[in-house]
Amino acid sequence: MATAPSSWSQLPIDILVSIFCKLPIREILRCTVVCAHWSDAVRSLRSSSRLELPPQFPWLLFSGERSHNDLSVAHFYHHLEKASYALPLPDPPIHRRLCLGSAHGWLITADHRSMLQLLNPLTGEHVDLPHLPDHIKCVYNLHGELRRFELDCPGEDFPRYVHPNDLRSQFFKATLSSNPSQGSYTVVLIHGNLFKLSFTKAGDEKWTTLDAIMHCDAAFMDGTLYAATRTGEVQAWDLSAPDPTPRLILPAAEATRSHRYYLARTPSGELLHVRTDFQFSFLDCLGHRRIIKVYRVDVERGCSIEVGDLGGCTLFLGSNQSICLSSALFPGLEPDSVYITEDDRCQKKQKEDEQVRKLLAYRLVDDKCWSIRLPDLNRSLLIWITPNICNTDL
Repeated sequence: MATAPSSWSQLPIDILVSIFCKLPIREILRCTVVCAHWSDAVRSLRSSSRLELPPQFPWLLFSGERSHNDLSVAHFYHHLEKASYALPLPDPPIHRRLCLGSAHGWLITADHRSMLQLLNPLTGEHVDLPHLPDHIKCVYNLHGELRRFELDCPGEDFPRYVHPNDLRSQFFKATLSSNPSQGSYTVVLIHGNLFKLSFTKAGDEKWTTLDAIMHCDAAFMDGTLYAATRTGEVQAWDLSAPDPTPRLILPAAEATRSHRYYLARTPSGELLHVRTDFQFSFLDCLGHRRIIKVYRVDVERGCSIEVGDLGGCTLFLGSNQSICLSSALFPGLEPDSVYITEDDRCQKKQKEDEQVRKLLAYRLVDDKCWSIRLPDLNRSLLIWITPNICNTDL
């Protein structure tokens, strides 16, 4: 008769994996330093194609202090724990990247040459994306060095030339359809003065630009891309079609220069259309004024209804793909509230390293807004990211 293991360190790896799957990612990472056997179990968990972890609380990514020795170190802040973490990242240094978005635990970044890349900050894995949308052409010197970009601008008689470091100011936001660790994914980029949509899929060698303009957010749901425009319109796109065309879900709504629209999916699979008045972020908290409105969208009927609460959920908005979590899963999280980072791209008129961004919270049920104190770190990067420890063969 076999004897039972005398300690946790001797449990079979498959049992340890089953236990670790129930833990938050920060606890899983701590398990790697307990002993070699536990570290092997975590390694097995990370490489499992059947990995299913419970919903994870999003971390805030900072660029951290800008000393010469830690340009490649990223800092993360866990709001509920009031704790910070630091992780070294591969080149190009995180301080020299512009974060255009995050989804499924991966960042979409543009380096100092405006080249686009996917990066998982917890695993260090990265994927180079194809060379820029078709209307952006590279101009090289006689030595093969990139000198500038040539932009083909509609309505202008001559092309516009942009320095490599300045092109990324044309990139507004990006998102992902799925976890790249699973092999299949689509990246969507909102860019240019007309805020166009371009997309590229895993294995593609170029971007495809869609015939639509003035977008401010995009999100995938059930294989369909939903896009919100700056006028409040919501469109649905089937990117698997040979020639994708938009299907109008919601018509244009009330919009001013201070309005910003977001799209989010609830845990139950509903689509939310969120309108914010982002001027509030410059003025801190304005008291009891409706600065965020949330609408539940009926995709089939093409209509929406304003809601006064989030059904106990919490929204995380910003440069990231919007995150909606049940607050019941995370004690200390304010229910029916929106946590939002200040990410208005109009601020790019300033130098990126001079931007100081804030984190604000807004409770929908009573229109209360408050500022959240953050660690004393450089905040030129401030973006929500759901931690993801899956390994991939990409």
